[in-house]
Amino acid sequence: MGRLHTVRRLEDPVRGLVVQKRVVDASREDLRLRLVHEARALSRCAGRPTPRLLAFHPDGPLVMEHVAGAEPDRWLGHGRARARDAWQLVTAVADAVGRLHDHGIVHRDLKPANVLLTVQHGRPDFVKVFDFGIATFVESAWDATSTGDLTPSGRAMGTPYYSPPEQIRGGSVRDPRVDIYAVGV
Repeated sequence: MGRLHTVRRLEDPVRGLVVQKRVVDASREDLRLRLVHEARALSRCAGRPTPRLLAFHPDGPLVMEHVAGAEPDRWLGHGRARARDAWQLVTAVADAVGRLHDHGIVHRDLKPANVLLTVQHGRPDFVKVFDFGIATFVESAWDATSTGDLTPSGRAMGTPYYSPPEQIRGGSVRDPRVDIYAVGV
């Protein structure tokens, strides 16, 4: 969803948690549908490897757990990482993406800004994936038929640097290969 929504970090006094509240312009039906889409993806995973969905109403905000972490490029030192650190990070991200695929979710816009990493004892602890606005849902990991896709046919979506050539050209890439490509970049 990128910059198409407002995100606020709030305290939930009832649960004693710090939460993230996402809101979109209610007059924009396309944005509201993408927020519904994101809630659907979060509810499929139940908190691993995504933030836990805490509350959602189709006409209101999406509330999820706040995850304290860093984007992968910050942890790696903007390209100055040791090979072992880079390998641990790629392995953690690949594991998170594999879990998404196990839940029938193809993200289609994986990039460092959509991944948060927590670190314990100098090693990646876990990865949380965010921003499912252009995700698609598949019945099985390698099923080319998808459901719930909000992207018009022939329209390129995603971040070009992390997208496979087929997706950039407006092709219909709706299986895990698109995410695997992004992890490899």
